Amino acid sequence: MDEKRMNPWSLHVISADAFWPLFLLALAVGFLAGLGYFYAIWWSARALLSGRHGAVLTIFLSISRLALLAGLLILAAHAGAIALLLTALGLLAARFVVIRHVGQESP
Repeated sequence: MDEKRMNPWSLHVISADAFWPLFLLALAVGFLAGLGYFYAIWWSARALLSGRHGAVLTIFLSISRLALLAGLLILAAHAGAIALLLTALGLLAARFVVIRHVGQESP
């Protein structure tokens, strides 16, 4: 069992030219997940303040949202450090976009 685990994110498995699609994929997945995550936070806050949904539903949605994000980051961590960092960078970029968009809609 001295064999190394085959991982497409490992530097020794594929050439440097083949990394760019994988880098872009990790970044795009992080960005899309971040858009969903941060817009869901915004939606939950508005729903809770308006009284449309109870606190129990809001707490359940918050826990679900956090669990999905944790699962995504765990998958990215299994793919390697580069994938984890790029996924996190995509999340941060999406946070910036959502905050800019939501800030324009707020009175």
